[in-house]
Amino acid sequence: MTSLKQTQLPINKDGSLDIKSPIFTPRPGWGGKLKKWLSRHFESRILPTVSVTVLAIGVYLIIK
Repeated sequence: MTSLKQTQLPINKDGSLDIKSPIFTPRPGWGGKLKKWLSRHFESRILPTVSVTVLAIGVYLIIK
Protein backbone atom coordinates (compact mmCIF):
# COMPACT_ATOMS: atom_id res chain seq x y z
CA MET A 1 0.00 0.00 0.00
CA THR A 2 1.41 3.39 -0.89
CA SER A 3 1.04 6.48 1.20
CA LEU A 4 0.49 9.76 -0.59
CA LYS A 5 1.68 13.05 0.86
CA GLN A 6 -0.39 16.10 0.16
CA THR A 7 1.65 18.92 -1.40
CA GLN A 8 1.22 22.37 0.10
CA LEU A 9 0.33 24.97 -2.52
CA PRO A 10 2.26 28.25 -2.46
CA ILE A 11 0.03 31.08 -1.23
CA ASN A 12 0.84 34.79 -1.53
CA LYS A 13 0.45 37.26 1.35
CA ASP A 14 -2.84 38.50 -0.12
CA GLY A 15 -4.28 34.97 -0.01
CA SER A 16 -4.13 34.18 -3.73
CA LEU A 17 -2.45 31.11 -5.10
CA ASP A 18 0.99 31.55 -6.66
CA ILE A 19 1.23 28.76 -9.23
CA LYS A 20 3.83 29.61 -11.85
CA SER A 21 4.81 26.06 -12.70
CA PRO A 22 3.48 22.56 -12.13
CA ILE A 23 4.14 20.89 -8.81
CA PHE A 24 5.73 17.46 -9.16
CA THR A 25 5.97 14.80 -6.53
CA PRO A 26 9.32 12.98 -6.35
CA ARG A 27 9.29 9.40 -7.57
CA PRO A 28 12.02 6.95 -8.50
CA GLY A 29 13.34 8.02 -11.89
CA TRP A 30 14.53 5.82 -14.71
CA GLY A 31 17.97 5.50 -13.12
CA GLY A 32 16.53 4.03 -9.95
CA LYS A 33 14.30 1.69 -11.92
CA LEU A 34 17.22 0.57 -14.09
CA LYS A 35 19.40 -0.08 -11.03
CA LYS A 36 16.64 -2.11 -9.42
CA TRP A 37 16.10 -4.14 -12.62
CA LEU A 38 19.84 -4.76 -13.04
CA SER A 39 20.21 -5.95 -9.45
CA ARG A 40 17.26 -8.33 -9.82
CA HIS A 41 18.21 -9.79 -13.22
CA PHE A 42 22.03 -9.70 -13.19
CA GLU A 43 22.63 -13.42 -12.66
CA SER A 44 19.67 -14.67 -14.68
CA ARG A 45 19.81 -12.45 -17.79
CA ILE A 46 22.81 -10.14 -17.95
CA LEU A 47 25.64 -12.48 -16.94
CA PRO A 48 24.63 -15.28 -19.37
CA THR A 49 24.19 -12.76 -22.21
CA VAL A 50 27.60 -11.21 -21.60
CA SER A 51 29.32 -14.60 -21.32
CA VAL A 52 27.74 -15.94 -24.53
CA THR A 53 28.68 -12.71 -26.34
CA VAL A 54 32.30 -12.90 -25.15
CA LEU A 55 32.46 -16.58 -26.12
CA ALA A 56 31.04 -15.86 -29.59
CA ILE A 57 33.53 -13.02 -30.15
CA GLY A 58 36.40 -15.26 -29.01
CA VAL A 59 35.35 -18.08 -31.36
CA TYR A 60 34.98 -15.60 -34.23
CA LEU A 61 38.44 -14.18 -33.63
CA ILE A 62 40.03 -17.65 -33.43
CA ILE A 63 38.34 -18.87 -36.64
CA LYS A 64 39.08 -15.66 -38.52
